[in-house]
Amino acid sequence: MHLRRIACFVLGAWIFGSLFLGYISLENADTADRLLGAPPPDLNRMVQKLGLENVRTILSYQGAEASWLYSDVWERIQIGFGLLLIVLLLFATRISRIALALCAVMIVFATFAHLVLRPEIDYLGRGLDFAPAYASGHRRLSALRTAYTALEILKIGVGCGLAGYLFVFKTRHARPAPDVQEPAFDRAES
Repeated sequence: MHLRRIACFVLGAWIFGSLFLGYISLENADTADRLLGAPPPDLNRMVQKLGLENVRTILSYQGAEASWLYSDVWERIQIGFGLLLIVLLLFATRISRIALALCAVMIVFATFAHLVLRPEIDYLGRGLDFAPAYASGHRRLSALRTAYTALEILKIGVGCGLAGYLFVFKTRHARPAPDVQEPAFDRAES
């Protein structure tokens, strides 16, 4: 079995998944504006009854909740990918400590995001979902989201570095065992 190839596949899935979730989060943030830009007739009647800002707030809240759920699940999957990748790299032939260290850094980033940044972002975000834009806490929430995004970009960069390492630095084939000459027994003596 080619453990190095499987490790590359897992790493690729991890990087692609992170990029895809970033895209989904951006799309969820724009859901309210996109729907209210050209609302269907039924939604237009609701907007007229509830008011544009109320509907915008509800749709933004729904997008934020969906992003929260996707991010929470993805962060757990990332930690699993990281542990699987460490195991694969440990048992792959002649993988250096550099590859293991890069994978460990990615796991630390994913774990930090899941256990430290995400709970704080969720706590502040849920408190500010229906608060006015000038409410205190928006600046801290923005700083936490920026740190989270920067950590994700850094993790993807480390993952790309690890992928480059796995692709560029090929493992050398094991040297063939030296020919061991068996002692010649003189059959005549026996």
